[in-house]
Amino acid sequence: MDIADWLGIKSRDQEEREFQAFSENSFPYGQAQRDKIEELLKELFPKEKKQFTMMLFLLGKQYYHGYGLRNEKDYAGFTQEERLNIAAKSLNRQLFGKHKKSLTTYLALIAADAQVDENLLYPTAQEILEQAQAL
Repeated sequence: MDIADWLGIKSRDQEEREFQAFSENSFPYGQAQRDKIEELLKELFPKEKKQFTMMLFLLGKQYYHGYGLRNEKDYAGFTQEERLNIAAKSLNRQLFGKHKKSLTTYLALIAADAQVDENLLYPTAQEILEQAQAL
């Protein structure tokens, strides 16, 4: 371990590799999947900033799948309900004030995203809102 590692300094190549790995984990079906999520977030949260909603979605998704967590391998046996509970606890710490009401909507979108395949057949925003009410 050299001083650059200790100080958290990363080369441009290392930062790009890490960003690429994060993007592939977050959107395994590429830009089309990212665009679809952005579209749904805009419909679900029309008054919120795009960056804010995407950050919360990605944070919840990261916890739902266990990406980057010490016990990531343990997540393989978790049910969808257990994963949603973990994501809910994480997001609940990040949401404040009026945003607390949107927790179940984020969870419904995260659950829908977990079910999607390369065809990117997401539920509509209205269907996600209905699923959120059931959570």
